[in-house]
Amino acid sequence: MRHSAAHLGIGTIAALVGLLQILSVVQMPDHPYSGYRTDTNRVVSDISHGGPAERAGLRIGDRITHIGGIAADDARTLGAQPRASVGESRDIVVDRNGRRVTASLTYGSLPTMDKIAYLTSSLTGLCFLGFGVWAMLRIPRASTTLLALAGIGLGAAFVNMPYFDSPTARAVQDALLVPAAMFGFVFLLHFLLVFPVPKRLMANRLSLPAIYAPPVLVATGYLLATWLAAGRTDGLGASLLTAALIVVFVAFALSVAALVHGYATAAASFRAAWGLNTLLVCVVLGLAPVVATAVALVAPRVELPGAEYYDVVWVLIPFALARAAVRHARSTALGQPNGEKALG
Repeated sequence: MRHSAAHLGIGTIAALVGLLQILSVVQMPDHPYSGYRTDTNRVVSDISHGGPAERAGLRIGDRITHIGGIAADDARTLGAQPRASVGESRDIVVDRNGRRVTASLTYGSLPTMDKIAYLTSSLTGLCFLGFGVWAMLRIPRASTTLLALAGIGLGAAFVNMPYFDSPTARAVQDALLVPAAMFGFVFLLHFLLVFPVPKRLMANRLSLPAIYAPPVLVATGYLLATWLAAGRTDGLGASLLTAALIVVFVAFALSVAALVHGYATAAASFRAAWGLNTLLVCVVLGLAPVVATAVALVAPRVELPGAEYYDVVWVLIPFALARAAVRHARSTALGQPNGEKALG
């Protein structure tokens, strides 16, 4: 089957993103582990029991002011520093209730559960990449191309970025990650608005501008703010990051609504033929980790059995999307009716 230059170009980009993911997995043993997390104000919000931060004497509520002798709000200088090695020690200076405290933190290797999460995230990203490109190359058409583009963006969203010695390479990689992830969700929304049959709102000439104008504006502003801020803490950049998250949330919610609508408006005889039944089941199972996250937020003391492994079901979603897209494309190529119910 012949493929256009655009399809081959998309496949090449997907392969490059996939190589980044594979490289990050290869580097996983060298990934340093600090054992603490901070909020947007650099205040320690979580400390792992028995981890490097706890052994160093850090406490929840400490506000980090310096890391390795560099001001914590000087993101440009910090970003230019080599990544800490496993076993390396660095001084962490914190403000503890108005008192300056210095802790010597020795970085460890990732604990087992973090490694599992790392591998699960990489596997999910590779599945979004691989299944989307497979569908596009198997049956090239507009819908499968949108799915491949969504796979690239969502693959980037799940990727654990590899480490590069070059500060410039790291900065470019970090700056592009947010727009790529945002467009992944937007392309997914567009795909579900035309699959299995175009929704009526797509007939409106303003539909495409409404879909793509917000992410284009946010991505452009985010990249400009990142460049102008030169790596420093910047209020505009933080605001645009929040805007990007809002775009992602809205696109995700509308995607779910479009999926349900597409399933409900398809005739029952076509749901199985197109793989819509399997798609719906896989999406429900794939979203199970969201339920676990919600439970953890509402009732943090409740421990769901095996919750640390729930994220692996994410891989069901790209599989089912690609399968349904290919089955639908094959059936329509053979001249079968679209199977849509008559809508009042």
